[in-house]
Amino acid sequence: MNLFIAGTDFACALISIVILCAILSTKEQKKKKNRPLIWGIIFLVFFSVADGTSFIMDDFRGNDVILFYTNLFSYIGADFIITAFVYYITERIREKCDFSKVYARIVFAVAFLDVLYVVYGAYSGALYRIENGKTVYGVLNNYLGIAQFVVVVYFLCVVFIHRKHLEKKFVISVALYFLPPIIAMIIVLINEQLIFTYVAALVAFLIVYVVVIQEDLHASIIGEKIMRKASITDGLTGVLNRKAYSEDVALFDGQYPSDLVYMSLDVNGLKVVNDSLGHEAGDEIILGASQCMQKCFSPYGKIYRMGGDEFTIILHIDKHDLETIFSEFENEVKNWKGKLVDSLSVSFGYVTAEEVQGLSIFEVASLADKHMYETKSAYYKKKGIDRRGQADAHRALCNLYTKILKINITDDTYSIVNMDVSEQTKEKGFAKSSISEWLRSFGESGQVHEDDLVKYLEKTDLKYLRKYFNEGKTSISIQYRRKYSDGFKQVAMDMIPADDYSAENQTLFLYVKNFEM
Repeated sequence: MNLFIAGTDFACALISIVILCAILSTKEQKKKKNRPLIWGIIFLVFFSVADGTSFIMDDFRGNDVILFYTNLFSYIGADFIITAFVYYITERIREKCDFSKVYARIVFAVAFLDVLYVVYGAYSGALYRIENGKTVYGVLNNYLGIAQFVVVVYFLCVVFIHRKHLEKKFVISVALYFLPPIIAMIIVLINEQLIFTYVAALVAFLIVYVVVIQEDLHASIIGEKIMRKASITDGLTGVLNRKAYSEDVALFDGQYPSDLVYMSLDVNGLKVVNDSLGHEAGDEIILGASQCMQKCFSPYGKIYRMGGDEFTIILHIDKHDLETIFSEFENEVKNWKGKLVDSLSVSFGYVTAEEVQGLSIFEVASLADKHMYETKSAYYKKKGIDRRGQADAHRALCNLYTKILKINITDDTYSIVNMDVSEQTKEKGFAKSSISEWLRSFGESGQVHEDDLVKYLEKTDLKYLRKYFNEGKTSISIQYRRKYSDGFKQVAMDMIPADDYSAENQTLFLYVKNFEM
């Protein structure tokens, strides 16, 4: 009988070690602190050998001293294994519920007291004693499972208290984890010779592996999928981004499926909306355009936001159905209405597979862009907007002013509309971080004549400018002498509110003009 139990213990210990190693080798577990699991493997090996040796030595009437200590180590091992895994799973619950680590460590305190109880019982003979090479169990052996029972009950209380924060499957699985040890305790109380500690440990470890660890693996796989999806998804619209586009078109080698349709799309009037209503309104029409695209084109292919108001769509559809799909899309765009913007317009161009066989994907994109710009030009002509005239006017303005910036004196930021690259140096006070630092550093770097510096610094201070424009002023002109290669020359810095200016968001245009050039 003892040989059977010893053999069973060795087999269960070996299988348990394999399971523990599998647990520790998972990608998710490598990220965690798993000292309880590691020590569990070490002690499981040591105590299973000790436990098995104690039974074998009982049969062969071995050395009493060795038999005494193998029994002692076997008792302590059972406590340690249960304690280590209670702590491990309690830590798992802490990850989900965020309670104090003190509560997780209580199990070690109980286990420590139980070890003292075992050591006292062994040396006093109240737990067991060795007589003529045989183990004789004492009265305390019947109460050996009390500490383990306390640990189990304590843990189940922790699970019960935090059950609202845990998945039902998790609660059931950790409760099942303790069922084998409890059954093993009951068996010992019925027959003190039948100690199935390691059999119970094996079954418990299997439950941990199948339910808890597999949940980790599943979560890890899902997590990787989520991260992968985030890396190829545009944050504003939810469609695919340029990275996804680059990966997908790399598969094309100049030969395209017969049902392929490549579309290039652009939102009309985005700059006007941004300048007049603000970037929140601009984001709204970009999002609105993408929603119209998804509704009409998603069943047939993939939609990519290439940046700003530019989109690309790669469809797989019979060309005879294009007219119907395009008509549905134009109807969606026409009927769209936002909270900040009440209309939407999108220009698009496309090419079919038969037009582009043998061309590189870059040439395909260029051809679709060409068709898109043709429809865009027709749109602006219909609206009576001379885009060429707008470009000419912008160039004339840039020639008139040496520097044009759009600045925000509320959040201390700026964007460059027009400025020579030679001005963007540290020697001339250029600063990437904020407009206030740039203006101050420009004056203090010697670019402003020392006689004009005090007045320049006073009027370019953001506190001064905020107060100035909050009083309802519509412009400010700051004149000073600026350093050039051939000496100081008179310049003027003008600031006027932008179209999206408000008391809460003070955006201005900053112009610098040289009077002597």
